[in-house]
Amino acid sequence: MRLTLLMTHLFWFHCFKIDRIIPMVKDANETISIAIETSSRYGGIALGRNDSLIATADFDANRRQAVQLVSRLAELLEENGLQPDDVDEVYISIGPGSFTGLRIGITVAKTLLQAVEFIRPEPKLRCVTVPSTEVVAENFSSGRLKTEYLGVVMDAGKQELYSAIYRKAASGELIASFPARVLKETDFLTEIPKPITLTGEALAYHQKISAQGITIAPKELWYPTAQCLWKVARRMALKGNFCQYNMIRPIYIRKTSALFHKRSGQ
Repeated sequence: MRLTLLMTHLFWFHCFKIDRIIPMVKDANETISIAIETSSRYGGIALGRNDSLIATADFDANRRQAVQLVSRLAELLEENGLQPDDVDEVYISIGPGSFTGLRIGITVAKTLLQAVEFIRPEPKLRCVTVPSTEVVAENFSSGRLKTEYLGVVMDAGKQELYSAIYRKAASGELIASFPARVLKETDFLTEIPKPITLTGEALAYHQKISAQGITIAPKELWYPTAQCLWKVARRMALKGNFCQYNMIRPIYIRKTSALFHKRSGQ
């Protein structure tokens, strides 16, 4: 509740009080979209107009993420002559990933959706949610994947990995091949299909992952970005894959210990 109130006050202060520096006349048929990526240590926002990505802003998600996200969002809109009520679609990465980062990103998205709905009831702001593994996989679009399979891995603690496996189709599109799941590191190495390229933040913590038929992706392709989130979500939006903002739910690998103790009555 406190986080929601903080986001609301910050958003109204930064966004709805600004004056347009670069006025832009928005065409009625234009679609302005914002992508919010906070699931990893690297935070980012992307701004799109129709099918074009027009601006991005990155920030360190480890430092005062709530304040940085709201202020950078306000700046990005202002720099492009836009106000929050010009936005038509919001794209949000829903995890798995940083517990705090996901809470902040989703809260900011919901605050934006509700605030714009208040000042502009119609047309309603639309929302697209994307699992973080799909955002990471987007790093390998445009023929960058050289093996048949791609594995996106995240640390699940206790020597376990959360993994999502994708297969490269003849068209070059990456298609989910197996349901995302948690495996022991040793089981993961024997059960994944090969040859496979591995990527994802877990590689920074599970440095012993190695076996014949496994290629480790360059480190710069391990993390989700706002640009990749925008690309995936834009394709989903064109297919009509929207969700209600009150139905946005983060994907957590495990319940937090605090939540577990609370539900257990400890």
